[in-house]
Amino acid sequence: SGKTATAFGNVRNVLTSAQLGGASILAAVTDPFIDTAARYMAGLPATKALYGIASAIKSASTREQAVRSGLILDDFMHIVGDEARYAGTLGGSEWSKWLADRTVNLNGLEPITQARRHVFGLDFQATVADHVGMDFETLGKENPYLRRTLESYGFKEKDWNALRKTDLHAPEGGAGFLQPADVKSRDLAKRYLEMIYGETERAVPTGTARSRSLVVGGAPRGSIFGELLESGLQYKSFALSFTTLQLQAIKQELHQGIAQGAGYAASLATALTLGGALAVQIKNIVNGKDLQPMDASTGQGLKFWLQSFQTGGGFGVMGDFLFSDQTRFGASFAETLAGPSVNLISDAFKLGVGNVQKAITGKPTHIGREAVKIGGKYVPVVSTLPYTRAAYQRIFLDQLQYLTDPEAHKYFR
Repeated sequence: SGKTATAFGNVRNVLTSAQLGGASILAAVTDPFIDTAARYMAGLPATKALYGIASAIKSASTREQAVRSGLILDDFMHIVGDEARYAGTLGGSEWSKWLADRTVNLNGLEPITQARRHVFGLDFQATVADHVGMDFETLGKENPYLRRTLESYGFKEKDWNALRKTDLHAPEGGAGFLQPADVKSRDLAKRYLEMIYGETERAVPTGTARSRSLVVGGAPRGSIFGELLESGLQYKSFALSFTTLQLQAIKQELHQGIAQGAGYAASLATALTLGGALAVQIKNIVNGKDLQPMDASTGQGLKFWLQSFQTGGGFGVMGDFLFSDQTRFGASFAETLAGPSVNLISDAFKLGVGNVQKAITGKPTHIGREAVKIGGKYVPVVSTLPYTRAAYQRIFLDQLQYLTDPEAHKYFR
């Protein structure tokens, strides 16, 4: 049913707009570490990557250069498939897709994601261009990780020799890029582009078809079961993609030796934990809260570092389950597994039927408090963007709670 798919899609898009405004903070502080690890695994230089990303965000020329070099499919898929990082596929009506898309643009998540994907793709082409003077055996000695990456995508010595014959594209007299669009063999160009996209997904995880199929499988869109599965996958595509790709990377390193595999896993976990810690504290500041204690010798400090490990490691919602019976979105473990759409239905049920049941049985109700809580969780844009959230909470929601909740002072304390 097209109407069923549209209705569920609209709900998911509104939830994306209401809950993903702060995702750019996590992306900004953890993505550089993920990018560095991916460059290491692919045999790409990691220096100057951050400068290139920053330049790409503010410059239209990098985007145009990426499109011309053959990376246009990335923008094509985003526009046609309506993909939003962390949120997944944006189905539904145009107004709801626009709402979700504007949110991930206004919070900087989409510019950061696209800039990083373009920079990584161009750097991959530049690295290949820097090694075209080497035969396959010499490449294995000089850059074993690049050769291993080529071999993992089915490139053999004859394929590398054919790729080396491609004329380099050297804009403005630079060192040059080996563009997929310039490769004469169509089959070789497709495989080369596949390799670039595969490694880009490792550097900038957004959600792979393989990870999505683990949850959605063959359930058709527009069926109740299929849409419930889609709703359950919401916000989990990044974590699934990140996890599967990093497990693959660790396995590849373990083939080189246990110490090398353990070293890669430990260094990535340490870096991402530090990034997660920074993200947690920045979000506390943005939300108008006190900073969390960081002394690991105390219970609160240990809790903070465990949360930082989970947050930076791509398991954001899972980290909450270690410390309380509710996630950062106020959902139980079962509700989070079912997805935010089910959580919305649960909150609406508690506000309506739940309070009626309490009133009938003589128990105290908290309609005002719960209504204000819903206003803080499900209002698009202003309730979630880092630069509007605290003001919306303090100026509007807190004052509204004083008017509707007799125990507001006690609740705030």
